[in-house]
Amino acid sequence: MDETARKEIEKKFKSDLDKALSENPLLGAFLFFTNVDLTPKQIDDLKKYARDKNLKIIDIFDMERIIFYMFASIILINLEINQ
Repeated sequence: MDETARKEIEKKFKSDLDKALSENPLLGAFLFFTNVDLTPKQIDDLKKYARDKNLKIIDIFDMERIIFYMFASIILINLEINQ
C-alpha cells in the first residue's frame, strides 16, 4: 500500500476528529471509514490520539475491515438463500 495515502488518511482522521470536537466538545464517540488499508500500529496510534481527547468510543473501519464485513455479509446472505 502507498505510504503517502496512509499518511494522508492519518491527517484526515485527526482533522475530522478535531473538527467534530470543535462542533461538539462533549462528543463521546467517533467512527472513521477509509478505503485505505492501515497498519495495526497506525490504527492504534489514531485511537490513542482520540482517547487523549477524552473520547470513549473510537472505531476505525479501514479497507481490510470493510472487505471482511462485505464478504461476511455475502456469505450470510448466501446461507440464508440456500436454506
